[in-house]
Amino acid sequence: MRNDYLPTEEGIWEVLGEDTNADLGGSHQPPLLGYYEGTYRDVAEYAKTLRGWVAWGAGGSIRKIKVMKLNPETIARKKQLENEKQNLENALQEVKNQLDSL
Repeated sequence: MRNDYLPTEEGIWEVLGEDTNADLGGSHQPPLLGYYEGTYRDVAEYAKTLRGWVAWGAGGSIRKIKVMKLNPETIARKKQLENEKQNLENALQEVKNQLDSL
């Protein structure tokens, strides 16, 4: 288990079990063991008790995730920003086309 986080760091954590396909061939899909809230230390200790945490000996992984609460305003703002981005990309392409023609 890597120590990318402080033991006392609070958060919501995604816990993945160890990839059961330890060789280099085939697909690799570590099993999702769950999402847990608490300190990294507590989640790490709990993860070790979960079935699927260890398959070949190295153990799974834990990463902090951010949960975004969606509401109509957030969705509308995202759509507006995506439209603005597309307009800017179109304008930039037009400038590139003009530069290429010189």
